[in-house]
Amino acid sequence: MAKQKAKTRPQTSRKGDGFLYRNRFALTLAALVFVVFANSIFNQYALDDEFYTAGGNELTNQGIKAIPEIFRSRTFYNNDGTGYEYRPMVVSAFAIEHSLFGQKPRVSHFINVLLYALTIVLLYRLLKKWFKEQGDWFVFFICLLFLAHPLHTEVVDNIKCRDELMSMLGALLCFWWAWKFYETKNWAYAIAYPLAFWFGLLSKRTITPVIILLPLTLYFFSTLKPWRILLYTLPLLISVALILLQRDSLPVATRELLLHENPLASVDVGFAERSATGFYVLGRYLLLHVFPHPLLYYYGYSHVPLTDWSDPLSIASLAVHAALGIYVLRTIRKRTILCFAILFYLISIFGFSNLLKPAPGMMAERFAYMASLGFCIAAVWLAFRAFKTAPAGFRWGEKAGYLIVVAAFLFAVRSVVRNEDWENKMTLYGNDMEHLDESAKAHLLFGSLISSSALEHKHYDSLQLVKYHFRRAVEIYPDYATAWSNLGSTYYFTGEYDSAQYFFRRANDLDSGYVQGWFNLGMTYNSRSLQDSARARNTNDPETRRALVANFRVLRDSAIYAFKQALDADSSFVASADHLSRIYQKEKRYKDALTVLHEAAKNNPRSDLPYINLSRMLLDLKDTALAARSAEMAAYVNPRDLQRLENLTRYFSFHGNARKAQYYDSIYRAEKKRQERLPRRGGMR
Repeated sequence: MAKQKAKTRPQTSRKGDGFLYRNRFALTLAALVFVVFANSIFNQYALDDEFYTAGGNELTNQGIKAIPEIFRSRTFYNNDGTGYEYRPMVVSAFAIEHSLFGQKPRVSHFINVLLYALTIVLLYRLLKKWFKEQGDWFVFFICLLFLAHPLHTEVVDNIKCRDELMSMLGALLCFWWAWKFYETKNWAYAIAYPLAFWFGLLSKRTITPVIILLPLTLYFFSTLKPWRILLYTLPLLISVALILLQRDSLPVATRELLLHENPLASVDVGFAERSATGFYVLGRYLLLHVFPHPLLYYYGYSHVPLTDWSDPLSIASLAVHAALGIYVLRTIRKRTILCFAILFYLISIFGFSNLLKPAPGMMAERFAYMASLGFCIAAVWLAFRAFKTAPAGFRWGEKAGYLIVVAAFLFAVRSVVRNEDWENKMTLYGNDMEHLDESAKAHLLFGSLISSSALEHKHYDSLQLVKYHFRRAVEIYPDYATAWSNLGSTYYFTGEYDSAQYFFRRANDLDSGYVQGWFNLGMTYNSRSLQDSARARNTNDPETRRALVANFRVLRDSAIYAFKQALDADSSFVASADHLSRIYQKEKRYKDALTVLHEAAKNNPRSDLPYINLSRMLLDLKDTALAARSAEMAAYVNPRDLQRLENLTRYFSFHGNARKAQYYDSIYRAEKKRQERLPRRGGMR
């Protein structure tokens, strides 16, 4: 590293200083993490937390015993049931948390803040080794700016982003132990640093830039020759290969990147548009580092638009990044701090620019987590240079320190305010909607959330607002099948079946395999048929009655067709089988109903619904023995239904089967005690 030309004042050390004094900077940073993010601990579950916790992950719900299965499973799943991504370390961490504490959002938020504090302290220790010639204050200011930066609020506040925290922890441990190996030549560290990288890679792939960043740091801060530096990278590549072998032994699948999330996933986008959009995104990232407002939970299309080279931000971003590249090329041999900071930033952010491949949601604050370290190093260095202050000789009271502290304070205030936005989904979506009017997915998410709340609490007046958000979603992205279907569902719940039918058809025209769209269309036809049936019974006009009966038949056949289409698209979609079998039962087509229900039970063995319908239908047919057998199967699949267990106890007791009556009574009593021990659910804060 190039030496400073400015005159410096040597820092003095005091012999016999205690633990608190020796660790004053690290302890101060850890305390400040809790000051800045303390209010986030009281938040509830929010965006995508159900991917790992909040009752949404079956393996997490099983606790520690599920860890072997977690490492044999994909982490996330597409709508068709195919799995993608492989983050077993994070799922295992939540499984352990569930075993120890249950699923409590405050515990999860506290752990996130604790992990963030741990990474900050580790970062401080690491940077002291890299910048030992610059002194403790220089390193402290970098970490201060980094911990307070509002771009990190998503990583800390979003429980789901524990994968980012654990990936960063793996990266920092990898740097730390690699440097310890360089200093001590202790082979234990040679084993430790690739294991740390392996840990981070099994948490999230955002650690991947470390493969380049590790040799970069060794080039800038060590005296190793280039060929020895490359040897440090070899264990990381072996770790990647081993994980790829492990991951590829699982069913092959990739995430569905939908065009409303990132239109660059389309092959129709040309190089000019793709490159202009990529530099536009890089420009947005740079601006958010300098001026972090507005901060948003989602940046997808078309809040972040497809652009061409007439866009001023794309042009300005290209110019700025080209200038940074030229500076790096001219100074890399000098190994300056600013050159290192720029390279660290560019290498970390480039993979999320959309220049190499489309990024989920175009861009995201969490994608800038590692890159922001390069930004903070550069910002602190430039602050010292602006006031011609040598970092190694810094004493409190110099202007550079005041400037950095003021910037960190403003960042911290913005972070504290942003933490409150992450209180829960409703607060987050509602606050950010002001800046997301051009985002199709944001309108869909907010509309869906309002709809769920309105239906749960019977606030049907809110459905007019729901219609607005779904209409905006399809205005922004007309090929958004889910938005068309959700719009249809809203009209269905308000009894406007003609409009609902139209919107469901639009969804199915866009995606002929869209299961929910076909199911919703079947529900609409069925509801209209029931309306016509009731009107036919209540009319005295024979001509009107004949017309209504004829229309009823057409609508009923249309419902059967739609439910069959849904089952053709997804044979495990048990709701379609349920409603189709009910129609067959009403038409006394019992053989068809039995076929549908048996297929549903075979294709969805975790659902008790097919057996419930079988039991109900067999009771109607006066076959109580087979009905009881079906009820037993339902109880086997779902042993939590107290009424069902009580009915089985009574049935077998009445028919003189004391053994089975006693068996179901014991299950009933045990389950009742279990449910009585469960805490009562409170309302949303």
